[in-house]
Amino acid sequence: MLLSQINLKWVLGIAGVALLALGVGGVTLFRREARKPETKQSTPPPAAVLSTGAEVSVTGLISAREVLLVPSPVEGTMESVEVQPGQEVFEGQLLGRIRNEGLDGVMTAAREQLEAAQSRVTNMESTLLAARLEASRAGADASRAQGEYDRASKIATRQQLLYREGATPRLTYEKAEKEAENARAESEGLRELARRAEERVKNLGADIEAARKSLEDREKALEAAQNDLSAAEVHSPADGVLLAARVKAGDPVDAGMEDLFQLSVNPLQLKVVIEPEPPVLEKLRVPMPASVMVAELPLTPVEGEVVEIKDGRVTVNFDAPDAAVKAGLTATVRIKIP
Repeated sequence: MLLSQINLKWVLGIAGVALLALGVGGVTLFRREARKPETKQSTPPPAAVLSTGAEVSVTGLISAREVLLVPSPVEGTMESVEVQPGQEVFEGQLLGRIRNEGLDGVMTAAREQLEAAQSRVTNMESTLLAARLEASRAGADASRAQGEYDRASKIATRQQLLYREGATPRLTYEKAEKEAENARAESEGLRELARRAEERVKNLGADIEAARKSLEDREKALEAAQNDLSAAEVHSPADGVLLAARVKAGDPVDAGMEDLFQLSVNPLQLKVVIEPEPPVLEKLRVPMPASVMVAELPLTPVEGEVVEIKDGRVTVNFDAPDAAVKAGLTATVRIKIP
C-alpha cells in the first residue's frame, strides 16, 4: 500500500514538471513571435543599366521609303486588276480598269448616234447621186426639146413667110405653127423639170453638208466618250514596284479613293520601323548608325541610319543591295548604345 502511494506521487510529480515545461516554452515562443519584425513586401530588382558600347537588336518590318499613291479617276466597280503586288511596273502600264455605268451609257449612246448619222449620210449620198442622174437626164431632155423647138420655130417662121407670099397652103402653115407651139410647150415643160431637178440637187447638197457636219460632231462626241471611258483605266504614273492594291476585281471604287494603288518608285530605298524598350529608346539619337540584318542576306549586314524617333517608334533608313530585299520582309536592326 505504501509502495503504491509512492508510485502515484512520482507519476504526478513528473506530469507537473512536464506541464510546467510546456507552459514556459509556449510563453517563450509567443514572446519571440511578438518580437519578430514585420516582413516587408519584396520589390523587383532595378532594370539593368545599358552600358556604353552595348549592342541591342530589335526586329521590325521592312517598308518602302518613298510610296507613290495612285488615286481612282472615277467611281464604279473594279473590273480588273492587271498587276499583282510585288511585280515591277513601268510608266504608263495598265494597272486596272474601273467599270462606270454612266460612262458606259454615254459611250453606247454616242456610238448609236454616230451609226445613225453615218447611215443618214450614206442614204443622202445615194439620194444625191440619183438626183444628179435625174437632173442630168432632165437637162438632156430639155436641151433636146429646146433643139426641137428651135427647129420647129424656124419651120413655122418660114411657112409664115411663104403663106404671106401665097407660096404655101394655109393648112401647111397652120400645121407648122402648131408643131412649133407644141415644141415650145414641151421645151418649157422639160426646162422646168430640169430646173426643179437642179434645185433638188442643190437642196440635197446643202442637206448632206449639214448631215456631214452632224456626223463630224457625233464622231467628236464618240471620241470624247472614249476618252472618258479611257479615264476609267488606271495607268502607272512612274516606273517602280506595286506595293498594294486597295481593292480587287468586283469591289466598289470611290472617286475620292486616293490610294487605289500604292507604288514604290525607288524599290531599293527602304526603311525599317522598330519599337525598342523604353531604356533603349532613351539612349537613341538622330542621326546615328545602325546595321540591318535580313533573312535573305543572313551573313551580310546592311548599313543603315536612324532618321526619326517619334511616339516610341524608331525609323531606320537603308539601301537594299539587290531586289531580293524588299518591302514586307522582316529585318533585325542592331544599334550600339552611344
